[in-house]
Amino acid sequence: HEACALRLNRLHKTPDTSGYSPPTTPPRLLGFFDLVYYELKLADTAANQRFTGRNNLQILANLHILDESGVPYHIRIPLIPEITDTEKNLSGLLDILAGLRNKPLRVDPLPYNILAGGKYDSYGMAYPLQNASAENNQDNIVRFKAELRKRNINLSLIPISEPTRRTPISYAVF
Repeated sequence: HEACALRLNRLHKTPDTSGYSPPTTPPRLLGFFDLVYYELKLADTAANQRFTGRNNLQILANLHILDESGVPYHIRIPLIPEITDTEKNLSGLLDILAGLRNKPLRVDPLPYNILAGGKYDSYGMAYPLQNASAENNQDNIVRFKAELRKRNINLSLIPISEPTRRTPISYAVF
Protein backbone atom coordinates (compact mmCIF):
# COMPACT_ATOMS: atom_id res chain seq x y z
CA HIS A 1 0.00 0.00 0.00
CA GLU A 2 2.83 2.39 0.80
CA ALA A 3 4.49 1.84 -2.60
CA CYS A 4 1.16 2.52 -4.33
CA ALA A 5 0.68 5.73 -2.34
CA LEU A 6 4.18 6.89 -3.26
CA ARG A 7 3.47 6.23 -6.95
CA LEU A 8 0.19 8.12 -6.75
CA ASN A 9 1.94 11.07 -5.13
CA ARG A 10 3.75 11.67 -8.42
CA LEU A 11 0.52 11.81 -10.42
CA HIS A 12 -1.95 14.68 -10.61
CA LYS A 13 -5.21 13.28 -9.27
CA THR A 14 -8.55 14.80 -10.31
CA PRO A 15 -11.80 12.99 -9.56
CA ASP A 16 -15.00 13.93 -11.37
CA THR A 17 -17.88 13.65 -8.90
CA SER A 18 -21.58 14.35 -8.55
CA GLY A 19 -20.95 14.88 -4.85
CA TYR A 20 -23.50 12.27 -3.87
CA SER A 21 -21.79 10.43 -1.03
CA PRO A 22 -22.08 10.12 2.74
CA PRO A 23 -20.81 13.24 4.56
CA THR A 24 -17.91 11.25 6.01
CA THR A 25 -16.44 10.45 2.59
CA PRO A 26 -15.18 13.86 1.37
CA PRO A 27 -13.11 14.69 4.48
CA ARG A 28 -11.42 11.26 4.28
CA LEU A 29 -10.58 11.50 0.58
CA LEU A 30 -10.04 15.15 -0.32
CA GLY A 31 -6.45 15.22 0.91
CA PHE A 32 -5.48 12.74 -1.81
CA PHE A 33 -6.54 14.99 -4.68
CA ASP A 34 -4.90 17.94 -6.43
CA LEU A 35 -8.12 19.22 -8.03
CA VAL A 36 -11.78 18.15 -7.99
CA TYR A 37 -14.33 18.38 -10.80
CA TYR A 38 -17.67 18.81 -9.03
CA GLU A 39 -20.83 18.46 -11.08
CA LEU A 40 -23.91 20.49 -10.21
CA LYS A 41 -27.07 19.89 -12.15
CA LEU A 42 -30.09 21.22 -10.34
CA ALA A 43 -30.44 23.86 -7.66
CA ASP A 44 -33.95 22.91 -6.60
CA THR A 45 -34.26 19.90 -4.30
CA ALA A 46 -37.63 18.79 -5.70
CA ALA A 47 -36.35 19.04 -9.29
CA ASN A 48 -33.24 17.06 -8.37
CA GLN A 49 -35.48 14.38 -6.81
CA ARG A 50 -37.67 14.32 -9.90
CA PHE A 51 -34.88 13.99 -12.45
CA THR A 52 -32.30 11.93 -10.54
CA GLY A 53 -34.36 10.01 -8.00
CA ARG A 54 -32.51 11.66 -5.09
CA ASN A 55 -32.64 15.03 -3.41
CA ASN A 56 -29.58 17.25 -3.59
CA LEU A 57 -29.15 18.08 0.11
CA GLN A 58 -26.12 15.81 0.53
CA ILE A 59 -24.64 17.02 -2.76
CA LEU A 60 -24.86 20.63 -1.57
CA ALA A 61 -23.51 19.77 1.90
CA ASN A 62 -20.55 17.98 0.31
CA LEU A 63 -19.93 20.98 -1.95
CA HIS A 64 -19.53 23.13 1.17
CA ILE A 65 -17.15 20.53 2.65
CA LEU A 66 -15.10 20.68 -0.56
CA ASP A 67 -15.20 24.48 -0.56
CA GLU A 68 -13.91 24.64 3.03
CA SER A 69 -11.22 21.98 2.44
CA GLY A 70 -8.85 24.21 0.50
CA VAL A 71 -8.60 21.69 -2.35
CA PRO A 72 -8.95 23.57 -5.68
CA TYR A 73 -12.08 22.69 -7.63
CA HIS A 74 -14.04 23.34 -10.79
CA ILE A 75 -17.82 23.35 -10.94
CA ARG A 76 -19.16 21.53 -14.00
CA ILE A 77 -22.76 22.23 -15.06
CA PRO A 78 -24.22 19.96 -17.74
CA LEU A 79 -26.67 22.07 -19.72
CA ILE A 80 -29.61 19.80 -20.44
CA PRO A 81 -32.22 21.61 -22.56
CA GLU A 82 -35.36 22.62 -20.64
CA ILE A 83 -34.04 20.97 -17.45
CA THR A 84 -30.77 22.47 -16.29
CA ASP A 85 -30.53 25.40 -18.72
CA THR A 86 -33.69 27.12 -17.46
CA GLU A 87 -33.55 30.64 -16.07
CA LYS A 88 -34.86 29.39 -12.70
CA ASN A 89 -32.23 26.66 -12.38
CA LEU A 90 -29.30 28.79 -13.53
CA SER A 91 -30.37 31.53 -11.11
CA GLY A 92 -30.52 28.95 -8.32
CA LEU A 93 -27.05 27.70 -9.20
CA LEU A 94 -25.77 31.29 -9.01
CA ASP A 95 -27.24 31.52 -5.50
CA ILE A 96 -25.46 28.30 -4.53
CA LEU A 97 -22.17 29.63 -5.89
CA ALA A 98 -22.71 32.91 -4.03
CA GLY A 99 -23.05 30.96 -0.79
CA LEU A 100 -19.58 29.46 -1.09
CA ARG A 101 -16.84 31.06 0.95
CA ASN A 102 -14.17 30.28 -1.65
CA LYS A 103 -14.72 30.57 -5.38
CA PRO A 104 -14.19 27.59 -7.65
CA LEU A 105 -11.17 27.95 -9.91
CA ARG A 106 -13.54 27.77 -12.84
CA VAL A 107 -17.14 27.06 -13.78
CA ASP A 108 -17.63 24.84 -16.81
CA PRO A 109 -21.07 25.09 -18.43
CA LEU A 110 -21.04 21.84 -20.44
CA PRO A 111 -22.98 21.46 -23.69
CA TYR A 112 -25.66 18.79 -23.85
CA ASN A 113 -24.30 15.47 -25.08
CA ILE A 114 -26.88 14.10 -27.50
CA LEU A 115 -25.23 10.66 -27.34
CA ALA A 116 -25.93 10.29 -23.61
CA GLY A 117 -28.85 7.98 -24.33
CA GLY A 118 -26.53 5.26 -25.62
CA LYS A 119 -25.65 4.26 -22.08
CA TYR A 120 -29.30 3.52 -21.35
CA ASP A 121 -29.63 1.16 -24.32
CA SER A 122 -26.66 -0.89 -23.14
CA TYR A 123 -28.41 -1.43 -19.78
CA GLY A 124 -31.77 -2.23 -21.37
CA MET A 125 -33.31 0.96 -20.00
CA ALA A 126 -35.47 3.56 -21.74
CA TYR A 127 -33.77 6.93 -22.13
CA PRO A 128 -36.13 9.44 -20.46
CA LEU A 129 -34.83 12.39 -22.49
CA GLN A 130 -35.02 10.85 -25.95
CA ASN A 131 -37.50 13.52 -27.07
CA ALA A 132 -35.63 16.41 -25.45
CA SER A 133 -34.53 19.29 -27.58
CA ALA A 134 -30.84 19.18 -28.49
CA GLU A 135 -30.56 22.95 -28.36
CA ASN A 136 -29.84 24.90 -25.22
CA ASN A 137 -31.62 28.10 -24.24
CA GLN A 138 -28.94 30.55 -25.36
CA ASP A 139 -30.49 33.63 -23.73
CA ASN A 140 -30.44 32.00 -20.29
CA ILE A 141 -26.90 30.77 -20.77
CA VAL A 142 -25.65 34.17 -21.93
CA ARG A 143 -27.18 35.80 -18.82
CA PHE A 144 -25.70 33.07 -16.60
CA LYS A 145 -22.22 33.51 -18.02
CA ALA A 146 -22.46 37.31 -17.75
CA GLU A 147 -23.43 37.00 -14.09
CA LEU A 148 -20.49 34.65 -13.44
CA ARG A 149 -18.14 37.20 -15.03
CA LYS A 150 -19.62 39.99 -12.86
CA ARG A 151 -18.81 37.84 -9.83
CA ASN A 152 -15.24 37.35 -11.11
CA ILE A 153 -15.70 33.61 -11.54
CA ASN A 154 -13.60 32.13 -14.33
CA LEU A 155 -15.40 30.34 -17.12
CA SER A 156 -14.20 27.53 -19.32
CA LEU A 157 -13.69 28.13 -23.01
CA ILE A 158 -15.98 25.26 -23.99
CA PRO A 159 -18.36 26.58 -26.69
CA ILE A 160 -22.02 25.98 -25.94
CA SER A 161 -23.63 27.51 -29.02
CA GLU A 162 -24.29 24.15 -30.68
CA PRO A 163 -25.18 20.68 -29.46
CA THR A 164 -22.14 18.47 -29.23
CA ARG A 165 -21.61 14.83 -29.93
CA ARG A 166 -18.99 14.50 -27.21
CA THR A 167 -18.26 16.09 -23.93
CA PRO A 168 -14.81 17.35 -23.02
CA ILE A 169 -12.45 14.78 -21.58
CA SER A 170 -12.16 15.39 -17.86
CA TYR A 171 -9.24 13.15 -17.16
CA ALA A 172 -7.38 10.20 -18.55
CA VAL A 173 -6.89 6.86 -16.84
CA PHE A 174 -3.61 5.10 -17.54
